[in-house]
Amino acid sequence: MKVLFVHDHIFYVSEDAVFSPGRFAASVWSRFLDTDLVDEVRVVSRGQRLTGNTSGLVQSSVPMVTFDPLYQVKGGADYFRYSSEIKAKLRKHVQEVDVVVIRVPSFIGLAAYSVCRELDKPHIAEVVGCAWDSMWSYGNSAGRLLAPIMLSKTRNVVKQSVGCLYVTRDFLQKKYPFSGDITENASNVHISKASPEILATRLDELKLKSNSSVFKVGMLSNVGVKYKGFDVALKALRQLKDRRPEVNFNLLLAGGGSPDYVRGLIQNLGLDNEVQLVGQLASGEEVLSFLDGLDLFLQPSRQEGLPRSMIEAMSRGCPVLASSAGGIPELVDSEFLHAPGDAKKLCSDLERVLDDSDLRAEMAQKNFEKAEAYTDDALSKRRVDFYTNVFRSIK
Repeated sequence: MKVLFVHDHIFYVSEDAVFSPGRFAASVWSRFLDTDLVDEVRVVSRGQRLTGNTSGLVQSSVPMVTFDPLYQVKGGADYFRYSSEIKAKLRKHVQEVDVVVIRVPSFIGLAAYSVCRELDKPHIAEVVGCAWDSMWSYGNSAGRLLAPIMLSKTRNVVKQSVGCLYVTRDFLQKKYPFSGDITENASNVHISKASPEILATRLDELKLKSNSSVFKVGMLSNVGVKYKGFDVALKALRQLKDRRPEVNFNLLLAGGGSPDYVRGLIQNLGLDNEVQLVGQLASGEEVLSFLDGLDLFLQPSRQEGLPRSMIEAMSRGCPVLASSAGGIPELVDSEFLHAPGDAKKLCSDLERVLDDSDLRAEMAQKNFEKAEAYTDDALSKRRVDFYTNVFRSIK
């Protein structure tokens, strides 16, 4: 069986391999290849040619997986400017494969759905986020105008699919209902089960942390993506600094993307001495080391599916404060959530948590235990079983 996978993700292509920021490591393709029903996976997405080093990237290419990137599509208006070229490339592949896997929300995914309908080719939906939220929170009027269109089209992709895989247990299922028989929920996070020593070390460190210490607060996300809530985090910390000048903190922002937007916020709020831009981290040891060095992790997003970096932080026993966007309430108790954009509530939560080491220890314990349900051991079988069932229904 030949499978085509379609998404807007940017892969970085060198002469002999294909790389990605952490979320598309080579292990992603095991959900198809481990069914023992697939002999070829093709990937159509955005792409950039890689001429420098691979720092902060992981290899995505493996045998039996080939990539055909759309190099000219950078984002934004390019999806419309190059719509003919996008559909032409997709049409070639859709004609030659047995089934198309469309990860949504994505513009290239919507084009693939159109081609599948045109050629009467079955497709499978992977729903990893809310199309409405991602467009509405994009930060400009064009995004808000596109939000209802993306919502409607994405619902059609799900409704007409032969199988649907969600990353949430409940949130996305309600917004993008699937009426077929073959469906599953499995987060797209890829983490290994952490040893109990990780939690023990975390709890020991919490006992030694005094209120006069410098608290390391962190976020892990593309710093150029506005809907991740960097402004909310920075405003909350500015309020905390004004209210409690004796509290010492450093905000560490790790992730790729252009830092210009975040730098402007930092300067405008007068937090140059409290905030550090860490840059892109490679998945694996670099990310884990970063998370292990934090006292508190923030996920103040305006929209989310189920945030991978937050689950990674939880798996390291890291206390978490987050917004109530998307599927986040499936992960964290409501007392540690704030409404998207509510910097005042986040400031109050920060003050409460940083003042109470016993509470941080309780949060660490709960988060570590919760994350065990999202390890590769727990999720990989569900993904493979889902695809095995769908592929068999097609053959």
